[in-house]
Amino acid sequence: MKNKKNNLKIIKYVMIVLVYCSCYYNGHAQNQLYPTNFNLSTLNGSNGFAIPGLSTSLQFGAESQFIGDINNDGLQDIAIGSGNATINGNELAGAAYIIFGSNTPFPTPFDVDMLDGTNGFAVEGIAYNKRRGSTITGPGDINGDGIDDLIIGSSSTTAIVIYGTTNFPALITINDITSTNGFLINTGANQIASLGDVNGDSINDFIIGRPDSSGQSWIVFGRSTNFPASIGASWLDGINGFRTSTFPGTIPSFKVGGAGDINNDGFNDILIGNWDSTDPAISYILFGKGIPFAPLVDLLALDGTDGFSIDNNGGNFLSFVGTLGDINNDGIDDFFSETNAIYGSNDPFPAHFPISSLNGTDGFILPGTLTSASIGDVNQDGIDDFISVYGSGGRAYIVFGNTNGFPNPIDNTTLNGLNGFVIEGLSPSNIGRPASGNGDVNGDGISDFIIASPYPSTQIGEAFVIFGGDHYAMPLNSGYPQAINVSNTELTLVVNGPESGTIHYVVFPGNNTGTVNYDDILNGIGADASGSFLMNLQNTDVNKVVSALPANTSFKVYLFLEDSAGNRGEIYSLNNILGIENYLLTGIVIYPNPILTTINVTLTVENATYKLTTINGQILQKGSLISGNNSVDISNLSKGIYFLSINTNVGFVTKKIIKN
Repeated sequence: MKNKKNNLKIIKYVMIVLVYCSCYYNGHAQNQLYPTNFNLSTLNGSNGFAIPGLSTSLQFGAESQFIGDINNDGLQDIAIGSGNATINGNELAGAAYIIFGSNTPFPTPFDVDMLDGTNGFAVEGIAYNKRRGSTITGPGDINGDGIDDLIIGSSSTTAIVIYGTTNFPALITINDITSTNGFLINTGANQIASLGDVNGDSINDFIIGRPDSSGQSWIVFGRSTNFPASIGASWLDGINGFRTSTFPGTIPSFKVGGAGDINNDGFNDILIGNWDSTDPAISYILFGKGIPFAPLVDLLALDGTDGFSIDNNGGNFLSFVGTLGDINNDGIDDFFSETNAIYGSNDPFPAHFPISSLNGTDGFILPGTLTSASIGDVNQDGIDDFISVYGSGGRAYIVFGNTNGFPNPIDNTTLNGLNGFVIEGLSPSNIGRPASGNGDVNGDGISDFIIASPYPSTQIGEAFVIFGGDHYAMPLNSGYPQAINVSNTELTLVVNGPESGTIHYVVFPGNNTGTVNYDDILNGIGADASGSFLMNLQNTDVNKVVSALPANTSFKVYLFLEDSAGNRGEIYSLNNILGIENYLLTGIVIYPNPILTTINVTLTVENATYKLTTINGQILQKGSLISGNNSVDISNLSKGIYFLSINTNVGFVTKKIIKN
């Protein structure tokens, strides 16, 4: 804004307001690493990446898993299933896409069509309705060669086990499997899961759920040598592995998983879920042990010493099951069954665990949850965290582990970036497991996780890998930024915040209109000034003088913080109303400030008037001023902020007055 009288030069003034975004910031701790709501569009390859499917209606990402380090390069790898994919004209042949970990930034989006054996590979079905990739697991090293292995299952046919190696081709099919590079398991399966070591031989084991629609589960023990070229039910003799009995339910053993060691006896335990469309689903947990298992274990006979049943209380008809890691930091693994999180314990478990008895000390309810997964320690506080995927609403909730317990039921509306955060815009599936974690895919030493959206409105599924670590530039402290010491051609920006980084700023003319985004600030096109400076001190004022501004103009200033991790904070604006620091005409001196009783005004010009107003513009006093010394009595005013405007024959000026 400009004011001209008698064609004389008028000193520019700036009226400034601090406009905050509506981001939550009260009570932010120094170590907040995630926003309350995580925007998947911010993934840029260095903080995570997106993996879109190849075409529509293929359930791409319905099964998304961390699979260990199968190429032995020291980095965790991931696999994404597309069980309904059409391959070479074969509908529902299915495919799985394996992406190797890397310590260099990933492209985003990541094109799985570009897998060439060096960055990953594809495993494809070869015939109609094989649904290869409908279930995937990384069981760890199951043949004792020191390299993690991979299992690509099928809901209708043979499962493929691929031994880890340092060299993979770009494409693998069932026809490529020999006894030297893997083996076949002669059964279809709804779900296959890693177990860790359940029989105490220090070699990883795994479980197959609902093989051949039998309602049983198969537990296969790892060994120190390669397996035969193929195995089936007869292999499970109690020494090589065992089967579990069927049990009541529409589809028993529909979901299976590893629980970790929930009773703290040194052996990993086994979870077996259910699908029951009529009655509340029952899940079972079978304890690992160091003595042989019977070839067929009767789940209905579990008595609390060898395992127990879990009444899921009708939360869902599908009983997803699996480990959560140690989320309460008591040194014992915790697990989930359907919509329930249950703490591991040194105390004996009952033969039958009714979820209705959960009271917050032994676990808590996760209302509305479809499935959950352990994701390791993504916020670097030393405690395992977990993710819960909701069947409706398109959301996933990341909940940080803590030593103070969790509310029962847990209230996801209270997640604020410090205790967890929300990911929206998803379309999950109950077909597979769309979330996984507890692996480091980018080699920075921090756990990462994956979440998929198999059923978006476009019908092209997509998976998202989110690196653990810092994803959030914290807001500046309250009252900042400021602009001070405004003269005819310069001003000083003042910033102060809890996190160091780089401040990027731009100064536009006061008549600039429209929304200003990050690129506008960085590019500075059409600006009077732009640049950046370090805010290298925390919770301390950092000043930046911006000079060589055009005279006799008003300005709008926009700025944001880019933290050391490359996160961009909210955009602040300083423009046109409130927070006023107008700057005096030559020949006018107003003092002191702050003021107790009297404002002193010294003039070298004639014919001046003044008015004193509140912050809302209400006129409290007005009158004339003479050349020389003047005084304005404000002793009767309350403490606060007021504005003194002085008009002369050469212009006017407004000064913020602080009354103490």
